Amino acid sequence: MADGQVVIIGAGVAGIMTAKRLVKQKAKVVLIHSTSYFEWPLAGVHTVTHCEDFGKAVSAGSQHHVAGAENIVGIAQGVTDSEVLLDGDRKIPYKAIVVCVGMNMGIITPKVGESWEERKNTVEKCGQAMKKAEIIVIGGAGLVALETAGAAREVNSTARIIMASRWKGPLEDGTFSPKYTEKLKKQLELNRLEISADFEVTDKEPCFEKREIKLGSDTVSADVYLPAFNQGFRASFLGDAANARGQVKVNEFLQSVVNPNMFAVGCSDKCSISAIMKIDSESSAAAANIKLLLQGKPMKSYQDKSPLPPTMKLGHSYAWIEYEKLPAGGCLKCCGFPCCICLCCCGHPFACGMCCGDPEGKATARFMKSMILHSTGMTGIKGLNTPPTQQKM
Repeated sequence: MADGQVVIIGAGVAGIMTAKRLVKQKAKVVLIHSTSYFEWPLAGVHTVTHCEDFGKAVSAGSQHHVAGAENIVGIAQGVTDSEVLLDGDRKIPYKAIVVCVGMNMGIITPKVGESWEERKNTVEKCGQAMKKAEIIVIGGAGLVALETAGAAREVNSTARIIMASRWKGPLEDGTFSPKYTEKLKKQLELNRLEISADFEVTDKEPCFEKREIKLGSDTVSADVYLPAFNQGFRASFLGDAANARGQVKVNEFLQSVVNPNMFAVGCSDKCSISAIMKIDSESSAAAANIKLLLQGKPMKSYQDKSPLPPTMKLGHSYAWIEYEKLPAGGCLKCCGFPCCICLCCCGHPFACGMCCGDPEGKATARFMKSMILHSTGMTGIKGLNTPPTQQKM
């Protein structure tokens, strides 16, 4: 690759995956972490409800750092034509930038620059409140809210749990086929999880004290309010280069329409979800186009061919895998599923379903729990279960 430093803003999944690719391309890479620790985002819902597991989803050492890159901690506050501006009046020169700041999921993900002590205290407070509550209101009715509601039921078997939104989420938006929509309805009933579709979700902050919440004609006295919806993306510090939702405005090359040396992965206006497979696809395209840009060669248009997430979870008491959504060559397809039975599944028999049955149920859910707490999958991120030793939970 031609000489020139590539600065990556954000060291979550997108930033780390992109940094690894650029290092392999022999680029000089600076990776900016907003916190001194890494928290595995796929475990976020589980750890804020099961706070005793929080440390298992954290890497606080340097194992998650990208070898071959310069890893620094800082908060990006702006970008000029030639420098990234960090807190403490620091300035980092660049030839190209990749913005990988991700989306804001409220309490489910750490805030930018949030210290370990602050984050640990917030997670502990949330987990303890969920266990004691009599009424829990969850803001939102999408996939994250469904997972949160199921996780809340795991830690609190008696509470009234209500997902509050303007709509009924996947029950009415066509996310799932009629077959799977009916499965979801049944599981919501079995787990006593309610959806109130008469609520304007505006409050983005959790509340762990009793408060009155009006849900249509009903008013409930909630002990916990937990927002579980996409609160926008985190690129607003870029000014005109970002839209009102905090997404980087890009062209067909994932290149900023304002700054031709800036690219975005997982937080552009072409990104509606932050699924791992989509991030991987964008990361590959952006890294390739940066190499072409610095070599003075024509870039290639990005075409998103990543599949939709194939899973749905109600906490870890029930989940399914829609194997039809998996890419060709996946294990569940090549073995002729569902006409074969998987007996191992990493210690969870029948996680992939019974013969001629769908991969769903408690075994599937428990298998997913094992995966999110012990593996980072295709990302290759290392160091989970290494929180600060003096503050282990």
